[in-house]
Amino acid sequence: MLKIKIPSITVICLAGLIFIEPTVYLGLIFLAVLLHEAGHLLVMVLFGIGVESVVLLPVGIDIKREQKYISYPREILLSLAGIAVNIAVFLLLCGHGFFACTNFLYALINLMPVKGLDGGNALEAILLCFVDPDRAEKIAGIISYVFLFLLWLAGIYILLVLNGNISVFALSVFLFTSTIMK
Repeated sequence: MLKIKIPSITVICLAGLIFIEPTVYLGLIFLAVLLHEAGHLLVMVLFGIGVESVVLLPVGIDIKREQKYISYPREILLSLAGIAVNIAVFLLLCGHGFFACTNFLYALINLMPVKGLDGGNALEAILLCFVDPDRAEKIAGIISYVFLFLLWLAGIYILLVLNGNISVFALSVFLFTSTIMK
């Protein structure tokens, strides 16, 4: 039976976001996330992969599947399905408007070759087609940390040199922290 979990931290974060930004934009961002995850779920259904649980997190949704191991090509398609949906929405809306841009940015973030993100999962599955699992994990880890370091540098540059906002820096710190914790 499918379990849907909503941790208390998610409820607190969502309540805080609604308090800070009580506009339609928050709903559009959430819709982009839901469409992304629907892409993953659709591919899981097409491949006959059962869903064990769905956990709503403050920064996305974590889908646990019943079948832990699938072929590498299927893993690649499953990893990239959500990104494909977000890009399709962006293209259908001709790239205009907040919702189109939100889908594009969400796809771009998830495409990053960072462990734990869809791009990182796809990268590791691609590597597994060519090298043994230990080597694939090491290569994916190195690429992930190099990319996170470059993202961190870009965040510092945007924040300090361009007097921009803290978003890219905060994203790099969050991704680095979540990668270390896994």
